[in-house]
Amino acid sequence: MPATLLKKDIDLSAAEIKFSIVSVKDRFNGTVKIEGVVKNVGRGNYTSGANQQTVLLYEEVPGLSPKLVASRNFQNVPVNGSVSVSFTRNWRTSDEFPPNYTVMVVYDPDIYIDGNDNNNDANSANNRITKPGSAINSLNWKR
Repeated sequence: MPATLLKKDIDLSAAEIKFSIVSVKDRFNGTVKIEGVVKNVGRGNYTSGANQQTVLLYEEVPGLSPKLVASRNFQNVPVNGSVSVSFTRNWRTSDEFPPNYTVMVVYDPDIYIDGNDNNNDANSANNRITKPGSAINSLNWKR
């Protein structure tokens, strides 16, 4: 594949946030897993050095500063490949204001000038997504 195509069509995307129930205490309380996924949606393999990019997962409680709850450094991601980060926490469906969750991919500030065109993200507009934690309350809590 020509380097010009790779330069223009490598795209890591904050693709999704998944919620799942790990265990149920009763129909209102349990433990949940929150997982953020970054996927290579471009047509070129993402090839980079160690510690040049990280997936971050934040919990955003209304009225408080966002809290980093999980992170993962990664290196190479083939076309259609993905990298995920997750954490588990206790959950109460009765909480009136559940947190939101944000996953994002962040890069070393010098990544575009490191001489490697195979790690230049062509679309920075899709590097972050947020999902309301209230969606966890809609999961099947009857076990």
